[in-house]
Amino acid sequence: MAKRVKGDNGGMVDNELHTLFVDRISQLPDHLIYHIFSFLPTVYIVRMSLIAKRWRHLWLSTPFLYFEDFCNITFDKKVKKQDMVLNFPTNFFRCRELCMKIQDPLIVSFKCDTTYSFASSGIATRQIDEWLSFAVQNKVKELDLHVKQYRLPQSVRSASSLTVLKLSEVKLVVPFPPTFPSLKVLSLMCVDSDNKSLQNLISGCPVIEELFLSGSSLGYLDFTVSGTLRSLSLSRVDLTDQWLDGLISGLPILERLTLKCYKLKNICICSNSLKFLSIVSLKSIEAVLRTPNLVWLKFACGSDCSIILVEAPNLLEANLYFAYRYMDETSYSALVRLLSNLNFLKKMMLSILKEEVLIFPETIRKKCSSPLSNLKHLKVNSYNRLTKSAELRDSLLWCAPSVETLEISQLASSIFDLVVDVNNLGFGIFLTMETKRVKRNRGTKVENEPNIMAEDRISQLPDPVIHYIFSFIPTVHLVQMSSLSRRWRRMWVSTPFLYFDESNDVVFIRKVKKGNMFLKFVGNYLRHRKQFMQADMFITSFKLHHSYFKLRRTDVRRVDGWVRFAIESKVKELDLHVRDYCIPQSIYTESSLTQLKFHGLKFEVPSLSTLSSLTQLELRYLKLEAPCHSMFPTLKVLCLVDVESDYNSLQNLISGCPMIEDLHLQQLTKINCPLLEYHYLDISFIDFPAKALKNLSLSSVVFSDQGLESLISGLPLLERFTLDYCYKVKNLSIHSHSLKYLSFSEYFYILNATFRTPNLVHLDLKLRSFGMSVISIEAPNLFQANLRLSYSYKSADLVHFLSNLHGLKKMMLSMFCEQDMIFPEAMRNTLSPPLPNLKHLDAIIYGDRKKNSDLQDFLVWCAPSIETFMIQGKSSYYWFST
Repeated sequence: MAKRVKGDNGGMVDNELHTLFVDRISQLPDHLIYHIFSFLPTVYIVRMSLIAKRWRHLWLSTPFLYFEDFCNITFDKKVKKQDMVLNFPTNFFRCRELCMKIQDPLIVSFKCDTTYSFASSGIATRQIDEWLSFAVQNKVKELDLHVKQYRLPQSVRSASSLTVLKLSEVKLVVPFPPTFPSLKVLSLMCVDSDNKSLQNLISGCPVIEELFLSGSSLGYLDFTVSGTLRSLSLSRVDLTDQWLDGLISGLPILERLTLKCYKLKNICICSNSLKFLSIVSLKSIEAVLRTPNLVWLKFACGSDCSIILVEAPNLLEANLYFAYRYMDETSYSALVRLLSNLNFLKKMMLSILKEEVLIFPETIRKKCSSPLSNLKHLKVNSYNRLTKSAELRDSLLWCAPSVETLEISQLASSIFDLVVDVNNLGFGIFLTMETKRVKRNRGTKVENEPNIMAEDRISQLPDPVIHYIFSFIPTVHLVQMSSLSRRWRRMWVSTPFLYFDESNDVVFIRKVKKGNMFLKFVGNYLRHRKQFMQADMFITSFKLHHSYFKLRRTDVRRVDGWVRFAIESKVKELDLHVRDYCIPQSIYTESSLTQLKFHGLKFEVPSLSTLSSLTQLELRYLKLEAPCHSMFPTLKVLCLVDVESDYNSLQNLISGCPMIEDLHLQQLTKINCPLLEYHYLDISFIDFPAKALKNLSLSSVVFSDQGLESLISGLPLLERFTLDYCYKVKNLSIHSHSLKYLSFSEYFYILNATFRTPNLVHLDLKLRSFGMSVISIEAPNLFQANLRLSYSYKSADLVHFLSNLHGLKKMMLSMFCEQDMIFPEAMRNTLSPPLPNLKHLDAIIYGDRKKNSDLQDFLVWCAPSIETFMIQGKSSYYWFST
């Protein structure tokens, strides 16, 4: 969509990008706009009708109606708030009946939430009756009514279209069962009713699936008439133990049960279908649970005399809340027995009022065995200040000796009723915002009021800083962001960083085929940029990633034009990832280019040597053919990944880079190699430039032992060396005084390696066949090492290997099995600790962990000066997939 707008000089500008002017939300289909409206009170939807022409009449047809107390709404006329609550819905429905033009005006949801009571006003009652009658006539599906002491009318009790009915603080008189053939969710909170009315209401819901009752006297209601009930919640209701037992047995497909009843003493729940169970009681309670399919349990009690017996072999997680305040030896013994009944659990959360509840005395620990011996993950929440963290941690480790993750946190809320103070929360958020003089609706000024709509901080930054931020964002998002701020309205035209990526979702108003969407956007963007940008405006970086579809002839000409535009704009960094695209000749004559990244393209290496200022060259997934010697006098970074080439072409390219500092070679293969032949390219005899090379990375390449040894010794300035899965290397010897960072990985081959690197400070070593490898390291200044070792070796070999690293201060050690890290006692007595200077250790075990205490003892023996150590457990799957 294009418009005529005023330019900076007062003239008119045609065909401005539609993203600057079109209301995006208004372009959405009606059902999506209605879904957005469903989260807003109706009064705001009426007000929003002034924003756009498209929205002018949408409030008349929205199927989601939500009326509230208008706490934050100020009207010009002086009207009592209580009258306002009544008048607005009445006027709304009157306008809706007069103006609505749709054929079938269904109402999906009707919600009325007010704290006012209209029991003494007959006029108010009749008005609410009319609202509900209108909703029922329009086949309302979800009805949520919160009006104090309002008596539910007959029109609602006969609404056959209802699927959800939520009533709160209303009067409910149901003399006979209603007709709710589609009702699946029923919620009654603090309703004023009797047992007969409740029984009739429930009996009139033959397909009900969820039932929530709060603050009611149930008496002896018969819920078994609802054979479809899957979720039942009873909160603050009066019921007996015997009635509850009969209730559960009469609900064959019940999956969720929540009980928050304070008079229950003995509970016996037997159910084959129950999966989620929550029991909350402030008094002593004895519970017997025979639920073979239960997977989640919450149990909260306020007395230390509570007992719970659980027969739930599939239980995965339990959340226990203990509101104990005073503990003695009898209480601790009862708590141990309670926890012992959940000994089979793997994950648990414990919430307590005081930390002393879980600090078991020494007498209890000596007399009783650990109650949670199989627990792996434990989280403890304390609702009071923690002052004995060390004692609590020791007690929990005794309680759950096999625990792998232990989290202790301090909360500040009631243990049963968690209330969030929204005002305080908001004030905390706004503390960092600036204050302004703002106008109230009535024109009065308020000093130093926290301003939610504070000034845009980013827009105050200088242009170079904003452009730098934009360099990390695809250009399509920059255009979209131009509508957020006046300052940003033209920034997308002047940004020197252009990034077009086909993988980003680009949505146009007009219907465009997916294959052309990306190309049209790039073309429209560059056309407008040419129109508005100034003569001295340059492009620093131009990225074009289009690899999903092969270009047609017309598309190739368009891409050629975009590349020429970038070249004419003195681009410095050019990144092209276009499938089978042939580089135009204009690139080879541009002197401003400093970085080139080609992915899957066709190009000529000798022609690139004419780029006198090129400092970085990256080639991926393409053929490299350089029949003659090429010179790149300023090139410092060269990266070749998944490149097909031959020995002469690779030699001609590398030898023409005398000033190269960073070289990365990965997955080099032979050109046109038959499928059955060995297709990797042997680079053992390549003559690498040795004058300035500081960083060398070889990954999945073919190299001989002698070739690699002579290569390293001939690089006097090499500081970083990475060797990953180098084929044919079996005996490796690295001697270098300049090397500081070394990373080495072997996969299948038996290896003998010697590292003599006096200035090495960081070592990353991954050995798959460690037991068959002989590793010798002489690195007196080594500070940190990351070791990933296999599981086929002897303990003595590991001790000897670690002794080579005796000067280490920090280490991460990854092993396949914890048994590989636990040495026999006799060996410890005869050998000295291999890591006497180690301060920080991170151990990762890939597999089952069963001997945590033995593992900890070994680590302390291995590194007697250790200050911090952490043991992590991971699945063996990650060992083989990494």
